Amino acid sequence: MTISNKFAFGFAVLAGLVALAQPAAKAQTYTVIDLGTLGGVTSGATGVNDRGQVSGWSTTSTSSCGFLSGACGGGLKPTGPTTGPNHSMAYSVNNHGEVVGLIGDEANSRFLGWYTDKNAYNVFNLAADSGVPLYSSLYPVSVNDSGQMCGYYATHGAPEQRAFYLSSGSSAVKDLGSLGGADCLAHAINSRGQVVGISSTAAGSEHAFLSAPDGGVLSDIAPTYSFSGAMGVNSVGQVTGWIDVIGGAQHAFLTDPNGGTVHDLGASGGTYGEGMAVNDSGIVVGDFVTPTNVVNGFVLRNGKLVNLNTLVPGNSGVVIRAATAISNTGFIAGVGRLVNTVYYHAILLVPRASDIVAPTSLVAIPHDGAVELHWNGAVGASSYVIYRSTVAGGVGHRPLTAGITSTSYVDTERKNGVTYYYKVAAEDNTGVTGQSNEASATPVAQ
Repeated sequence: MTISNKFAFGFAVLAGLVALAQPAAKAQTYTVIDLGTLGGVTSGATGVNDRGQVSGWSTTSTSSCGFLSGACGGGLKPTGPTTGPNHSMAYSVNNHGEVVGLIGDEANSRFLGWYTDKNAYNVFNLAADSGVPLYSSLYPVSVNDSGQMCGYYATHGAPEQRAFYLSSGSSAVKDLGSLGGADCLAHAINSRGQVVGISSTAAGSEHAFLSAPDGGVLSDIAPTYSFSGAMGVNSVGQVTGWIDVIGGAQHAFLTDPNGGTVHDLGASGGTYGEGMAVNDSGIVVGDFVTPTNVVNGFVLRNGKLVNLNTLVPGNSGVVIRAATAISNTGFIAGVGRLVNTVYYHAILLVPRASDIVAPTSLVAIPHDGAVELHWNGAVGASSYVIYRSTVAGGVGHRPLTAGITSTSYVDTERKNGVTYYYKVAAEDNTGVTGQSNEASATPVAQ
């Protein structure tokens, strides 16, 4: 038996009770950023970090390529090998901007794993560095802040897929074993090196597993269910994924810490639900199918799956079909269908700050090849986000830069004679505010 691979190349679109019963909070809405593509028509998001950097894949004019976005969903950067086989995908990004992914070696019918350094400046061959030249395919799918990785591989001539763990600086991957069957896939790793995924059992079913720290012994976390799968895990070992329930339905679930009691989250009224990721606050995101067979992304709020499309502006231009990752700062990455089209794009949902107001009195001052910005700060803001356009009223929600801790900024390397338009937003630990007034300036030679 070969386990269903929910991380197949090409990307298929389609603390216990305390965490489940979180205190009532202010209704939080999200700004939607369409991350666009790398020149093609389709893209998808697979990971997001606390700065809002998104990893994923995009079609190009000739092939497909992995990407990493800038902070807060800034512009896409092609990520992964740029020579040789021409189909790559980025799976996961940690808080250092280090990415793991794979590239298709079509000539040899296999996939090769790769990883990058900070902010994806340099790319390294994972198979070569890990001493695994005999593996015909190597799929790294998750990396934590310590550089520990997990994924799965398939050896030459063997039909089985095997989960692996790789410690930071190690020269060889560690086979995680299984729950008694031949196949095992790893899907995510937390800060303690606990790995989750799906393993076949001796009885021939598929069950969710959680490993001990540092890729230790696997435990079946949903033994009473006929079938289950684990897709995400947070720092205390809360696991999310899917379980089969009576009547043939598939529901999302969340466990207690360290893979404890499984809590059925349902499917928001439909027959299919799947948790894809969980952050350290126990907030789960994923997707569900409505009774009318429509796929939507969800976020867990107060123990219930809430359709993300009800939490974004009606004019966002996309219908959220899946939420694939969530950061500890509340950024949600996923996939949205462009309204009135058949195309899907990677998206980032930016939580709107609930307790601070937008910056005011933004002023733009022209210089030779630069524009200097000043604004009145927002009380409670931890940093600021800058937006820029060359069209009045066209700033949008894709940032020029983020994480600015002062109330001024100099935008350099601008073209003299061109008018630039700017807005500023503030950030706190709940998200990003609305934008300031628009200010413009035209750089001139001094």
